[in-house]
Amino acid sequence: FKSNTKQIDRGIGFIETNYKTNISLKDIANHACLSPYHFSRSFKKITGYSPYEYLINYRINMAKLLLKTTDHPVEEVGLEIGFESTSNFIKTFKQLEEMTPLKYRKYWITKR
Repeated sequence: FKSNTKQIDRGIGFIETNYKTNISLKDIANHACLSPYHFSRSFKKITGYSPYEYLINYRINMAKLLLKTTDHPVEEVGLEIGFESTSNFIKTFKQLEEMTPLKYRKYWITKR
């Protein structure tokens, strides 16, 4: 799997550049010059995440940054980072962070 590290790095770069758009596994794998199946297996082995999990985690980390550094409404933050629906954004954020985006923002405002 070591020989695939460059392709996985390319895939990660593609995710981090295009996370705001609706990207598919096929898009990422094509960019990395691997089949979706091979890319997915190698990606998981190297990063510990599926490409989709990596994308979602990256989006949520970008949301956390926006929630801390801007006063954009939660709905806008969700759309800005690539979620198509606010409810899906809030649900996903809560699953990963164990609090809603609004609670997260309030928590950071009080910590300043």
